[in-house]
Amino acid sequence: MNNNIIIVGNGNKYINKYIIGEGGSELHITDNRDIDYTIIIDTEQVYRMIKYLWRLTFVGKEGYKKPQVYAYIDRQHKLYLNRFILNNYNVNKILFINRDPYDFREKNLVIYNRGNIEGRDRDRHNMLGMSNIRELFYNNTLVSYQVLYIDGDKHRSKSFNVSKLGGRENALKLAKQFRDSQLESR
Repeated sequence: MNNNIIIVGNGNKYINKYIIGEGGSELHITDNRDIDYTIIIDTEQVYRMIKYLWRLTFVGKEGYKKPQVYAYIDRQHKLYLNRFILNNYNVNKILFINRDPYDFREKNLVIYNRGNIEGRDRDRHNMLGMSNIRELFYNNTLVSYQVLYIDGDKHRSKSFNVSKLGGRENALKLAKQFRDSQLESR
């Protein structure tokens, strides 16, 4: 695979390095502590993004801090990458479909709506390290795996019951297959 590399920086604190590939691109943000953060982006967005020097900070409560990528337009106004990519600057919240806060591909971003499955009760369940799959427990016993997905403009979920599907491994395997089929169809 042939990659092109573009480096943008202010010579001071932050450096942006774009690695442009055929299947997708990456933005590497290096901060003033020489820590390198990798952001996944669509190749089509790179030439729009080069105009700005992107920075990364962490927001949220201790233990729940999430990265936030932004650029300063001027001293008082920030431009947030997720809003920039969707060309929608008036929304309050944009969610990551696969729950990876470093994946800024357009197909992974969705505008939050009231009643959205992604925004409700997410901390009541044990989220696996896998995109859109969570474990549901009853009396400390694993009951099922639940896949969160988008069907048209609606958020939906599908459960895979452990006992009905012949055990934990088979239920998880079927949940992963269903999740992958939904991601491919987007």
